[in-house]
Amino acid sequence: MPTESGKRLCDHGTSGDKPMMGRALLFTILAMTLIFSIISVNMSRSTSIQSDNVARYFDRIHGRNLAQAGVNLGLRRLVYDRNSRASFTRTVSGADVSVSFQDTFYGGRSAIKIAATAALQDQSSPFSFLGRDVTFTSVAYVPKASVPRNIRGAITTNNPTTTSGSMIVDGRDHDTLGVTVIAGQGVFGVWTSNTLTQTGSNKIGGTNMRSIDFAPSKPADTSIIRQNQLPYPTSPDSVLGGPANGYPEGTLKAFAQSGAGGSQYTTDPSTLTYPLRGVTYVELPAGTDWQSCNITGSGILVVHNSTRTAFMKNVNTGPFRGIILCDDISHVNAGVTMIGAVVGLTRDPSTTNDFGNGNSQILFSSDAVANALGKIKIDSVATYTNKVLAWWE
Repeated sequence: MPTESGKRLCDHGTSGDKPMMGRALLFTILAMTLIFSIISVNMSRSTSIQSDNVARYFDRIHGRNLAQAGVNLGLRRLVYDRNSRASFTRTVSGADVSVSFQDTFYGGRSAIKIAATAALQDQSSPFSFLGRDVTFTSVAYVPKASVPRNIRGAITTNNPTTTSGSMIVDGRDHDTLGVTVIAGQGVFGVWTSNTLTQTGSNKIGGTNMRSIDFAPSKPADTSIIRQNQLPYPTSPDSVLGGPANGYPEGTLKAFAQSGAGGSQYTTDPSTLTYPLRGVTYVELPAGTDWQSCNITGSGILVVHNSTRTAFMKNVNTGPFRGIILCDDISHVNAGVTMIGAVVGLTRDPSTTNDFGNGNSQILFSSDAVANALGKIKIDSVATYTNKVLAWWE
């Protein structure tokens, strides 16, 4: 049987193991706590990174959308004022969107560059390597507005044409006031499918095919006159380019009948209200004339019927800025100014299409023409979007 001393020795060994086990357990708990803390930090960090990735993704989508919205604002500005190049800034959904314009070329075509930049609020990530983008840019190129190809001169006719009196016909490009000449981008003085007779003290100027301007003179320089030309459009809509350019037959008449933008449709010109705006469509019954015409206003003036015999005689009151599309016109009288372009459609004029009578003026203006066409686009809630040459984000 074990001695008492042996028992004491055994008891002494057992009590000595307890502190060692306690320390081991303490180390284990500390190690587990440290490991858990590390895991928790990593999990928290990973969660923050994932949350930040989601936030960055939505910021990118939001910023890109705002930049594209800025381009659309620029397109809309050009619809209202095709000559506008002034930069502007708008606040959209809490962000500043800046839009700028630049005249340039794209694909060999004269174009306008629209650049829009959206600046978001800087919400930097707590992790320096995850810095967020705060600016987003979108760029688009649109063609500059052009004059319909069937408007060949300050006067374009489909019949024997006479200019007389002291009338001035000038195909050089003028501003909408008819004062400033814009060098090198005008049209012919007179373009006709038949012949031109220049009588009285009438003077004709224009821009030739080499973009050289000639001031009005008598006789006119031969390079700014075109006679016996073909083919020739047969209706107001076809003058503007027909279906291929957004003007299927009946477009101008329907727009005038809608009344949009002050447009008017009538078969009796005495019912017109002034100043003319938008599209004014006078559909004269066959065999009737519009005498002592008042054309004061702007836009597109159509005087036409299906037999191409609608006759404007003695244009006494103006001015008019835009496009005049008339079957037959005679005697633009003293003091009346037309700024834009005049197109005659009939092949059988009543009085040999004698335009002049006194010191009247017909001055080509690409701005007046484009503004007249632009009114239709504004009132039909259209933009340049369908004409964009390129668009990047």
